[in-house]
Amino acid sequence: MDFYQNKLRPVIWGHRGLPKVWPENSLGGFQAALTAGAAGIECDLRVTRDGHVIVMHDPLIDRTTSGKGAVHELYWTYLEGVALRDPDGAVSNQHIPQLTDVLASMDAGSLINFELKGPTRDAPRLVPQLTRAIHEFRAEDRVLVSSFNPGLLAELAHQDTGIAIALLLDGLYDNVAELLHHVGASAVHVNQESYDPGPISVLQRQGIAVGVYEIWRPKDLDQIQEADAWFLDDPQWARTK
Repeated sequence: MDFYQNKLRPVIWGHRGLPKVWPENSLGGFQAALTAGAAGIECDLRVTRDGHVIVMHDPLIDRTTSGKGAVHELYWTYLEGVALRDPDGAVSNQHIPQLTDVLASMDAGSLINFELKGPTRDAPRLVPQLTRAIHEFRAEDRVLVSSFNPGLLAELAHQDTGIAIALLLDGLYDNVAELLHHVGASAVHVNQESYDPGPISVLQRQGIAVGVYEIWRPKDLDQIQEADAWFLDDPQWARTK
């Protein structure tokens, strides 16, 4: 499934919401990113000890919340009581969202990129809940699922061919097209440091969309104008380009 087809490009993603102002991966931050001009938001999914799918980037909650511990060792009854920290490290009034909270809070015109975190062994608990929620909210045409873990993506593609997939890579490799075929992906997301217009154009001519993450400065956008998607900590950067 080609997610980026027929969408205005580059698609501007709010990377973990609007983390320069709001707690990262918070519902308030997601709405702020959309208000700032993002077409959609990117967030990270992990599975708790008791099988809840929550939004959390790090394997530990220590950096971004008032709590402590590893997500895979914690129960939701504990996690729902901790607060997210703002960009300065202060405790905020925002709390850890669950997968369904994100889908319920987004309007029908907003895009969502769920990045799957964790080992392949989490797939039996993570993937069925994800696919079920996407279909329950009728969000198939506005959700893109990505991961650095090809095992998680391959399991998703095996279970549901109607959900768009992007493979995350930390560099451009000669066998990118082969890797994407293996996991059922139609797009690849690469870091800005490895961006090279030559190989990128080759991939695009093959019908592979290319997104770019780890964009740290507005001026870096000048180097990635050909990309199909930009992941930005501040979507307003795109307004100057």
